[in-house]
Amino acid sequence: MADQRSIFVPVDLDTGGGTENVLMISSRGEASGGSLPVYSPPAALVDNTTNPTVGGVQTFLMNFDGSTWDRVLGDSTDGLLINLGTNNDVINLGTFVVQEDGAALTALELIDNPVQVFGTDTYLEATDSGMMIGVVRNDVLATLASVDNEIAPLQVDATGALYTRIASSVALDVSAATVTVDTELPTAATLGDDTTNPSVPGVGSFGHVWDGSTWDRQLGDQTDGTLVNLGTNNDVTTELPAAAAMTTDSIANPTSPSVTSHLVGYDRVNDDWTRIAGLVDGEAVGALNAGFLQFGSDGSNYQAITTDASGHLQVDVLSGGGSPPAPTTPVNDTQTTATVDVGDANKVNVDSADVEDRKLAWIDIWSSVNWKGEIFTVDNGSPSTRKGMTGGPAMTAVQYIPVHEDFIQTGSTAGVDSFRLVFTNLDDNLIADVHVVFHYND
Repeated sequence: MADQRSIFVPVDLDTGGGTENVLMISSRGEASGGSLPVYSPPAALVDNTTNPTVGGVQTFLMNFDGSTWDRVLGDSTDGLLINLGTNNDVINLGTFVVQEDGAALTALELIDNPVQVFGTDTYLEATDSGMMIGVVRNDVLATLASVDNEIAPLQVDATGALYTRIASSVALDVSAATVTVDTELPTAATLGDDTTNPSVPGVGSFGHVWDGSTWDRQLGDQTDGTLVNLGTNNDVTTELPAAAAMTTDSIANPTSPSVTSHLVGYDRVNDDWTRIAGLVDGEAVGALNAGFLQFGSDGSNYQAITTDASGHLQVDVLSGGGSPPAPTTPVNDTQTTATVDVGDANKVNVDSADVEDRKLAWIDIWSSVNWKGEIFTVDNGSPSTRKGMTGGPAMTAVQYIPVHEDFIQTGSTAGVDSFRLVFTNLDDNLIADVHVVFHYND
């Protein structure tokens, strides 16, 4: 009969000092040849532990490295550490999920990117990806699929445009397209004379005329042009009367229409048309008033324009013409200057006497050198704007005459009012001697 005993044995389970009471069960059997083994107490675990030779119970994972047992490594974050071999290679003996990163992950994402939700996504050329469709360039469309159900690539021309074929049952809307029509018409050619009848189809400027029921070719030739049918006798009928010689005057008013190349005039007195005869110099004015007479209007009536025996036009000066009225107190105001130095930088003012409200008739200027003169008036002691220009050669008297005496006249102020000639010496070598006479009226 077996002998079983149970006792509490003090054991240091964690090697941290102290002991814990552990229930130990020991069994002894009475049998021939010996007794049951007793298991050893727990001990601290370390790497490279030898194979146990006695019975033991472990709750920790251990790996056998071929000669010894090692603790299985890992932590609470990453879990169990697994050695994948020298190259960390994984041999797939089944089917498992692959975790991709880097370039492989990018390739997988690019394959997924073209998947778009139509109607909600907006295509962006710079960011969206797409899939390239393989095509074949054929400048001349070729047969790549010889039988039904045979796979063939799409075909494009040299510009990359896709060849398409429109089914005969499909209505094609080309309202917004530019359509080049390939017709059966022949190539256009320059038309010439003596062209034979065109064969159908043909396009040209071949003239046809409508005879009331059908179309006929328009007849003609290269010399006379288009043949025109003028009637049964090809006569031209007009509404003009037969031509007649104009041998007499007092022809009655013609009935419309009437054509004549003879110059006639209408006589309102006799109410008829009369030939207009040419006039001869010195010919007396006849009763018929033949020829063309020039008339002028006085505002109410026409008056004949007359000449003298020599053909000079006769005019009457009614008012505003002729010479200006004679001045009441004409003045000849002589002024002689001192010498004027050489060079056009030297100028001198030649002034008349202080005269108020006078009109300049003319100025006599003489100089020993070539000169330039500018005409001013002095108003209340200050020169006006320039009123005229003159000049002349040396040793020559020059008269400056304004267009009208009203153009240049002095004022009437409390200061000096006079005429002025600004004299400039144009000779670079000689000193000028200047004499000026101002002629002015009331």
